[in-house]
Amino acid sequence: MKIIRIVGAVAAIAIAASLAGCGSGSSSGGNGGGMSESQAIAFSEQLSGVATNAMNNMSAQVIKGFEDEALKSVQCSPDGSTCTYNIDVSYGQNCTAGGRIQVTGNLSGTTSNGSGFLQISAQETITDWQCISGYIINGDPYISLTGTFSFLNNQPATQQSMSINGGFKWGTTAEESCQIQLSINFNASGSGTITGTVCGYAVNASF
Repeated sequence: MKIIRIVGAVAAIAIAASLAGCGSGSSSGGNGGGMSESQAIAFSEQLSGVATNAMNNMSAQVIKGFEDEALKSVQCSPDGSTCTYNIDVSYGQNCTAGGRIQVTGNLSGTTSNGSGFLQISAQETITDWQCISGYIINGDPYISLTGTFSFLNNQPATQQSMSINGGFKWGTTAEESCQIQLSINFNASGSGTITGTVCGYAVNASF
């Protein structure tokens, strides 16, 4: 079987400080008594970090599956020139202060001679996330995660992208909830950008 190495496709964002439970800013001010700008952006970076870590975890499983020929969700032609993917994505990350974000979904697509497209359709479920100080955050009801990943000659193409959309909340009133729309663009070298909005604030960050 021809081994297609899917490496470097997704860049993990450095979120160690926020995952240690040290969210920035105070719990007051900003967006009509909701999250402050710094808190909202910090949380958007945490969501993006979990999403990209989920994809890195998936890539590692794909590589292992090819090497031991045990990944039944990848079917290749006898000569290995064409491969069809239908891979379940399941990845979770805990906040040390409490709570969890779980990514579940599917990665599918086809490559021919090492070139083609894979698409992810997944959800990020937020449960009692406490890595923004003063808040216990849950999904409202969840965050959707979509992306298209292209490959050329067995290597990730220059530019890849994912989108994050949906809502989250930390209470029961409209003022205690937010909408988020993010675009994550990254390249095979592991750098990229996050742009969009969260709680009405603009997000423009690099990693």
